[in-house]
Parts: sequence; C-alpha cells; structure tokens
Amino acid sequence: MVGSDQIIIDEVEMGVHIILNKIGEIFQDVFVREVNRLIYVAVNEHRDGCKMDDLSQLHHTCLTTDAQEAWATYFEYVKGKVDLKKLWKLAQQEVENRLNLQLKETWMKYLVCLCKMDTSTVYLLYMDFLRRDECHQLGCYEYMFEKDCSQ
Repeated sequence: MVGSDQIIIDEVEMGVHIILNKIGEIFQDVFVREVNRLIYVAVNEHRDGCKMDDLSQLHHTCLTTDAQEAWATYFEYVKGKVDLKKLWKLAQQEVENRLNLQLKETWMKYLVCLCKMDTSTVYLLYMDFLRRDECHQLGCYEYMFEKDCSQ
C-alpha cells in the first residue's frame, strides 16, 4: 500500500513541476517578445537611414540588420527600458488564459531575474521561443500545449 501512495505523490509532484515550468516558459516568452520589440525600436531610432522616409533608400539598416546583430548591439541598452509592471500584467494574463491560474505577485521576482540575465542567455531564450512557436511567422504567439495553428 505504501508503494502505491508513493506513486501518487510522485505524479502530483511531477504535475507541479510541469506547471511551474510552463509558467516560467510563459514569463520568458513575454519577456523576450517585449525585449525584441524594444530592440527593433532602438534599431530604428539609432540608424540614420531609418529616420528618413525616402522611397529611394532601398537598404534600410532596420531591414538588413539580422536579429543576432541587433540583440548583440542593443540588448543592454533596452534592458533598462523594460517596463516590469507592463510585463507582469501581460504574464498574468497569459498564465490565466493558457493555464487558467492566477499568480501572486511573488512571481514578479522572476521577471527581475530575467532582466539580470546576460545578452547571450536571453537571446537563446528568444531563439527557443521562436523554435517552440509554430506560428511565429504568422504573428500567432498564443500557442498552447498542442495547438494546431493551421486551423
């Protein structure tokens, strides 16, 4: 009898770990999407060619700069511009929508930890986000556990 009780406890603990990992993944997704948006705002602000709206300019650096270069150049700059309260609200909404859970504010510490990460680590989180998100090219960021984006 003790052996079967142990299995149930292990299954519950495993379920808790799965949920905690999913919440962490949602926070990471919210964070890297916002950082990526801020990076491309910074690219547009700091490149002279992008400030001019001239049809004759065919090679805007905002269009020709790849993601890795943009992240390497502007991550530290935009990290200080991240609005943690805004991200907290977005993360709360996404966790509630995806997992039907409400979070306590103690989870906000996780966002602070994400802001303290170095460029390479956060860029890898961004690449992982793109890999997991089957619909990123369609602009569909609301994937679920097994969502079929073709519908």
